[in-house]
Amino acid sequence: MNLYGQKTDSPSDVESILKEAQVLYVALSDHGIPYVVPMCFGYEDQCIYLHSKAAGRKMEIMERHNVVCFCCVSHIQAVPADRPCSWSMHYRSVIGTGRARMVTDHEEKRSALECIARRFDADAAPFDDSAMAQTAVICIHIEQASCRIREPDDLSS
Repeated sequence: MNLYGQKTDSPSDVESILKEAQVLYVALSDHGIPYVVPMCFGYEDQCIYLHSKAAGRKMEIMERHNVVCFCCVSHIQAVPADRPCSWSMHYRSVIGTGRARMVTDHEEKRSALECIARRFDADAAPFDDSAMAQTAVICIHIEQASCRIREPDDLSS
C-alpha cells in the first residue's frame, strides 16, 4: 500500500489543489529560525496572493529574505482501520517554493484582493481605497511546486 500518496509535478494537479484549499501555510526563515504562518490566499496565473497588515514579523522577514516555502492540503479524511497503526488518510496536498514581493501597483493590488475575496464569496463587494491603503498585498511567484494525492482509488496501490 502506498502510504504517502502519488507524487506528481503535474501543473494541472497543483493548480486544482491550490484552487481547492482554504488555507496556505507560508514558511519563512527569520535569521535561520523557521517561522510558519497560516494564511487565507488567492491563486491566479502562477501567483499566490496574500494580504496582511503592512507591519509585523512576517512582513519584516519577507523584506529581508523573500524566498518562501508554502504548502496547502485539501480533501482531508481519516481512514479508520481495525488497528491504530493501520489507519490512513486521504488528502490532496501541494508543497512549493517561490519568491515574495510586495504588490505596490494600485490595480494589481485591487485585483489580488478581489482574487482572495472570491475564494470565500463570489459576490464580494469591491474594495474601497481606504481599506486598500491599510492592507499590504504579497505576491508569491511560484518557482517550483509538486503535489501528493491519496484518494479512495489509491488504496489498492
